[in-house]
Parts: sequence; structure tokens; C-alpha cells
Amino acid sequence: MRNDYFLWQNHQIFYQHRMSSCQNSPVLLFLHSFGIGVSSEEYRANLLTEFESYRLDFLGWGRSDHPPLEYGSDLYTALVLDFIQQVIQKPVWVIASSIGAGISLQAVCRNLPSFQGVILIGPQGGNTISQANDAVKQGLNLLFDTPLGALLQGLVTSRQGVSLFVRNRLYSPSYPPLELDKEIAHHWRNAQQPGAAYSLKSFLNGKLCTPILEDLAAVPSTVPMLCLWGKDNLLNPIQNAQKFLSVRPDMALVPLKGAFYPHIEDSATFENTVRDFILAFAKAP
Repeated sequence: MRNDYFLWQNHQIFYQHRMSSCQNSPVLLFLHSFGIGVSSEEYRANLLTEFESYRLDFLGWGRSDHPPLEYGSDLYTALVLDFIQQVIQKPVWVIASSIGAGISLQAVCRNLPSFQGVILIGPQGGNTISQANDAVKQGLNLLFDTPLGALLQGLVTSRQGVSLFVRNRLYSPSYPPLELDKEIAHHWRNAQQPGAAYSLKSFLNGKLCTPILEDLAAVPSTVPMLCLWGKDNLLNPIQNAQKFLSVRPDMALVPLKGAFYPHIEDSATFENTVRDFILAFAKAP
């Protein structure tokens, strides 16, 4: 996997690129979720070496720049489309998790020819969150403009705050403790980067959420779509999948072991499912 940077709107965007072991293979673009200390490293356990692949750190996250911007879904949608057109220069299969899945659907709706198919992992958007959670986010938006907001961000990004979030929300109880400690350390290091608070604020107050159900409905039925979901996902329970299936009943739903990151906890099943799904369409006449 080769590390590189893409200059976008005067900011450095980090990405990783892996060439395929096969000629003329499908191209995968991995888009990460949003949350405390997240990055494209959530896909590091997935090989799929027969495909050419790109892993992108969104602006404000991971090893990309962290400028003091007002982050939002339109910014990230533009970044994805520019990255495909200027760096990849081929249509892609996008694989995206949680709120990142909403960004991917917005990008598909805005430039359909750039995409061959869509694979969603526990997708989540503004219209899949309960009204209670929406009210909480509106309250947080007001709170972040006060001195108390800085204190709140400090608490959630402290070592103890990150540990509670990762341990109790992102992974299932069966995840190996030693591996879990590594994940906590990884999220904490990312959360401590200078400028990381800017994008985290936009995540916590809901500005990164998209109208994901409307965008899903707008994607033509000719676009192959697959939905994967962790059976133990507490942040976004698998029962929410029915909202997506009611909009796109032809979309296959595959439950996986694990919680928020089933592509880490059940990586073998994830890889086999994705591989079979893509190759089935690649071989279709």
C-alpha cells in the first residue's frame, strides 16, 4: 500500500493506493466513518488484493490537514468527486461506512458515471436519526459556541472519554481485549492531533449528516448496491436497515458479526461478501 497526498483547495489530503494483482480489475474507493479519532485506518485489515484500491482520509481527519473550516457534507461530497476525477481517473466501486455512506450516495447522485457500484456499511444519515437524538444535536450546536463547549470536547477526546466510546460503542464484547487496547490508542492519537476539534465539532452537532434516504431513492436501480451491517451495532442498530430496504428493496442486506466496525471484527466474511458481489457484476454480460 503506497502512501501519498492530493492537494485539494490548498489542503493536503492523505490517501493510500494499492495496485491490483490482476490486470483491468475493478477499482475500490474506501470512505471512512466519522467520530472520535476515526480515519481510513478502519479498513486496514481488509486486503482484497485482486482489486485496485484507494483509502482516503477526509479533510479534517486522520493524516489529512485539519484546517479551521466549517465542515459539512457538501464539502466532503466535492472532495470525493474531485479525488475520483483527478487522482483515480476511473469509475469506482465505493465502499463507505456510517455517515460516510451518506457522503458516498450524495456523490453518486451528483456524478453517476464516476461509480460502478455502491457498498454501504451500517449507513446512517440525518433522516435515520430519532427526533430525540436530533434535538440533542441541536442543543450541542448551541453549546459548542460557549466556553462549556470546549470543555465538552475536551472530555470526549480525553483518554478516558475515547476509551469509553470505543469500548462500549464501536466494538462488540467478544472483540479481543489486546486488539481493543490498540484501537483505543489509535483513536486517542487521532483525536489529539492539532485542529482535530474543528471537524469533530461538525460531527457532534450533526452537520455532516445527509438526507440519506432521499439520496438512496435517487440512485437509479441499475446501480448495484449491497448493504452490510454489524449485528451488535449499538450506535446504529441493524433494525434500522428496514428503513433502507423500504426505499431500495432490491438491495441485498448481509448481517455480519461485530458492532460499528463489522469489516474489522468479521473481516473474512466482509472480504468474501464484497469480492463475490463485485465479481458477479464484473462478469455479467
